[in-house]
Amino acid sequence: MGGMAVQGDGSSVIQGDGSSVIQGNGSSVSFLYKTSDTREPSPCITRTNLEEVPDGVSLRIAGVIGESIVDGPGIRFTIFTQGCKHHCPGCHNPQTHDFNGGKLVSMESVLEQVRKNPLLDGITISGGEPFEQAEACSELAKSVHAMKLNVMTYSGYTFEELIAGEADRPGWKELLEETDILVDGRFELARKSLLLKFRGSGNQRLLDVKKSLIRGMAVEANL
Repeated sequence: MGGMAVQGDGSSVIQGDGSSVIQGNGSSVSFLYKTSDTREPSPCITRTNLEEVPDGVSLRIAGVIGESIVDGPGIRFTIFTQGCKHHCPGCHNPQTHDFNGGKLVSMESVLEQVRKNPLLDGITISGGEPFEQAEACSELAKSVHAMKLNVMTYSGYTFEELIAGEADRPGWKELLEETDILVDGRFELARKSLLLKFRGSGNQRLLDVKKSLIRGMAVEANL
C-alpha cells in the first residue's frame, strides 16, 4: 500500500506488506514483521538502530515514526508500545496486542533518536497500550520533558479508570503526571469518524491532564 493512514485510536499507521516504503516527508520506513491480515493493520517502524536486549530501562515496542503530524500537535516522534488487553474491534494495529511481540529496546536508544531532531515539538506514546508499560513509559516521558518537549499519550483506559486504578497499578500515577495531553477511551467502531482531531471514535477525549488532575475531573484540552 505504502501510504500513511489513521488508525482506530486516531494516531498514525504506515500501511504495507512488509516492504520499505517512503512516507510523505520523504523518510524511509521499514516494518518489523509482515502480516496477511485483511484489515491492513501495521505496526509501522522506522529504521532507527534501536538496541535489542538493552541494559537499564527498556520498552517493548511495535515500532516508531520519526516524524508525525497526525499524532498530536506539531511534529512528533511517535512510539507504538507493544501489548494491549483491550482488543477493540476495528483496531488498525492488532499486531500490537501480543505482549510477546514487537521488539525490546532501551529507553536510551529511543531518547537518542529524539535528541537528533531539533524540529520535534514532542513525543506521542501510542500502542498497543502504554499503561501496560507505565513505569518505563513514565521514565521516558520524564526524560523527554527534561528536553523541554511535550508528551501526548493514547490509552484505551479512560481518565477515570486510570485514576481509580493508579493505587494498584505501578506507574499509572507517574505516567499520568508526565502526560500533557491524554487521548482516552477504547476505540468504538460504531462511533468511528475521520473528522475527529487526533482521535478515531466519538467517545474518545482529548484531555488536558494537568488541569484534569488539579480539578479531579476530566478537562478537555484546547488544541
